[in-house]
Amino acid sequence: MGSMNAAAELENPHEFPDVLWELWSWFRALQAARASDMGSPEPMSFSEIKDFCQLMRLKPSPWEVAALCQLDRLALGATAEKPKDEE
Repeated sequence: MGSMNAAAELENPHEFPDVLWELWSWFRALQAARASDMGSPEPMSFSEIKDFCQLMRLKPSPWEVAALCQLDRLALGATAEKPKDEE
């Protein structure tokens, strides 16, 4: 019964907006290619975002670049807060 309660707690009560799926896919692709220094992930640089967008022939708007940077900060923060025994 505990696993059913845990699964219910993980459900997102908010539907992911359709308008953000493309941005989310960009972020996932950038994250998959993320550089790391001595085992810890490095923040995405504007150059990496620019290179990715040029390669994929994307023309992100300024809010999309800002959103990618914010997602990156959140992802790095979540990784940094993860206890060592959970890795």
